[in-house]
Amino acid sequence: MLSKIKKVIIFLLFTFLSYSFNHTEEVIDRVLASVGDEAITLSDLKIVIHFNIYPEIEKKYIKKYIERIIDQKIVKRKVKMSFPLDEEIEKEKNRLIKWFGSEERFFNELLKFDLTWDDLKKYIEEKIYYEKIIKDKFKFISPITLDEIKKYYNEVYVPEQKKKNLYPKSLLEVASEIESIIENQKRKSLISKWLEDLKKEENIEIKIKDINEILAQLKINDME
Repeated sequence: MLSKIKKVIIFLLFTFLSYSFNHTEEVIDRVLASVGDEAITLSDLKIVIHFNIYPEIEKKYIKKYIERIIDQKIVKRKVKMSFPLDEEIEKEKNRLIKWFGSEERFFNELLKFDLTWDDLKKYIEEKIYYEKIIKDKFKFISPITLDEIKKYYNEVYVPEQKKKNLYPKSLLEVASEIESIIENQKRKSLISKWLEDLKKEENIEIKIKDINEILAQLKINDME
């Protein structure tokens, strides 16, 4: 009789432990990186990818997603400005509804991730705030000189055209286009340096060692 009781106790204990282990696996989220006391998790990554928060980043470039989220969190922590965001948030919501095909599909996708619109809105707010800060801080770039345009024309544009077996247009024809290219390059360089300087003031930790492992965990094909 005692033996049977022991067997029942062991069975119940095993069942409890199995349930606890499986339940723990479900609720624990993997931390991919941290900015100060803010964690960036695998769930965060899945959400921004699945909901196309950054349409300019291809899904396979996982590192770029994480870098972008880190940059946003740093700017949010370091730069305190007040912007009206309601209009931009509504535009983003409409973009996502259009991207998913319908409002019903969009909200069904939220349910799949156990999210509400307010949950997703936090990711969108962080993105818009970051973009507004960047736009405001770097809206003016030092004027591009004629010497810079000539140098780009001779050292970059002409060789590129010849490589494509195309006849180069005259400097006058492409001067405006080259000016815009140089201006964008300067802006990107200034933004990159500014962000790097901000990063030096924060405790940033990247916990990813194998991107391929993260790709496997994301199951991107299943998310589409």
